[in-house]
Amino acid sequence: MTTSQGCVVRPLGAFERTIDFYTHRNPIQFSLVAELDRPVSASGLPSALATLQDRHPLLGVAVDRTAPEAVYRVSEGTIPLETAADGTPWQAIVAVEQTRPIPPAPGPLVRAVLVPQEPGCAIVLTFAHQITDGVGGLRALLDLVAATLCGEELTPPGDVPHVQDVSTRTGGPPRPPRRNGGRRRRRGRHACGG
Repeated sequence: MTTSQGCVVRPLGAFERTIDFYTHRNPIQFSLVAELDRPVSASGLPSALATLQDRHPLLGVAVDRTAPEAVYRVSEGTIPLETAADGTPWQAIVAVEQTRPIPPAPGPLVRAVLVPQEPGCAIVLTFAHQITDGVGGLRALLDLVAATLCGEELTPPGDVPHVQDVSTRTGGPPRPPRRNGGRRRRRGRHACGG
């Protein structure tokens, strides 16, 4: 990935373009929550978020729709971090997060909220769907917890794969061909009239 601000990271893949087109009129984002049994300081979390951005390059991009083809560009900003009032239920934070669209520019397309609680805290990450799905978001959240609580070094970033490439590589081994010429045998009746 190029780290110069504003440089093109890569074009959006076919599925990413579809999501981006949809979110242009109907913003969709999702939130994931980590409840921790110990507090995390509001002053230490930004460095963990910066490390997370280095590890997951799409957490540091914006979508540029002005080019002939939509592309990811390196964002100038860091992951925005807010701190909620002590004792605020994280569910209330998530409810508000779902009503606040994440604009495609200037980026990044993720934000964080630290929710102090007794005895620990919760960290809410909200992602725009243009950059990840629930599986990728969970990987990022787990990496953040590892970096924040355990002080683990995150592995260096790699190339920014297209979503289609990732799903092809992680789909598991190919299935053997089916008998019956590839057709499934029907067992009993079902709602489709079978």
